[in-house]
Amino acid sequence: MTEENTEHSQHEHSHEHEAHHEAHHEAHEHHESHEHSHSEQKKKRNETLLYAAGAIIVLIIIAAILLSSGGKGGGAATTTPTPAASAVPLGSKIDVEALKVKVKNFLDANFLVKQKLSAEITNVTEKNGLFEVQTDIMSGGTKTDSATVYVTLDGQKIILGNSMDLIIVSPVPSPTPAPKTDKPDVKLFVMSYCPYGVSAEYAMIPVIKLLGDKASFDIRFIASATGNNSFDSLHGAGEVQEDLRQVCIAANQKDKYLAYLECFVKAPAEAINANDAAAYQAVNWTKMASECMATAKIDAANVTACISGGQGADLLTKNIALANELGVQSSPTIKINGDDYSGARSSEALKTGVCDAFKTAPTECSQQLSNATGTSSNIGCGS
Repeated sequence: MTEENTEHSQHEHSHEHEAHHEAHHEAHEHHESHEHSHSEQKKKRNETLLYAAGAIIVLIIIAAILLSSGGKGGGAATTTPTPAASAVPLGSKIDVEALKVKVKNFLDANFLVKQKLSAEITNVTEKNGLFEVQTDIMSGGTKTDSATVYVTLDGQKIILGNSMDLIIVSPVPSPTPAPKTDKPDVKLFVMSYCPYGVSAEYAMIPVIKLLGDKASFDIRFIASATGNNSFDSLHGAGEVQEDLRQVCIAANQKDKYLAYLECFVKAPAEAINANDAAAYQAVNWTKMASECMATAKIDAANVTACISGGQGADLLTKNIALANELGVQSSPTIKINGDDYSGARSSEALKTGVCDAFKTAPTECSQQLSNATGTSSNIGCGS
């Protein structure tokens, strides 16, 4: 091979080597570039994860501060004790103290002031999606009764009387059958102005009309004797006067008493059964008594003589003595053949309770009466 050819061959080999080296260098640079790019992406992902983790930690810290301060901004974090069972839960946004004032003012204005009574709110608890408001009824600074009312969580609606459609209540227990007799004895003890009492009377009247003298029905009154033919009653002096009026009508004008009673209890019973506070507030008991005496054709002079002559006081005293003897304090209390009736306060349920007390039930017991329930069987006036 000539020297020229040898140099040419060497030159080509050198050129190929350089080309190979350059290709290898370019591949290495490409690999380094790829690794650098991958490293940058990984770094960015790590930074993103760190930022996210940091944000989550910050949010957790903020939430902890808010929870420890009762949801209010500002101030150092503090530990909030678990509320007692009687307290309104922290989730409730309503001002409980303002609610107490609002309920007190409503009960006083609509029901109690005219009877010289007042309400004292003792406890508010959130229960079954409502506020359960425990209330003491006060007379001259002395507790005379207690009651429970319910208020919607927005503080705008109050529930009185029958609230079966709005709150969860225990089912009415099946009444224990009374001892059987040929002629059941039925005694209904009430306070004449008690909303639950008039509701029970209103439900009982169809039963009295249906069975007539096949059973013995007797309306009795709950009050307190204070001496010298004077009396006290939960709903004031007006209630005492109505008790006296009714015992006199029942004793001296018995054939007209049911007509009078039906007239007297109709408006307040329908109002309380419908939770209509405005209609109940509008009841003028004294005016209604006068109108019902006229409707039932009651001899008013006879009633006046009965009350002023002392007969009314004697009759009411006997009512009080019987109630005390039997331990009756709550209006209404229903006794059938001496046993307490604990069933529903609908006409049909009351009829069934009386008819079950017959040794042989009359055919009238097969007649269906209204199943509309008045007030719940577990509430009443008095302890």
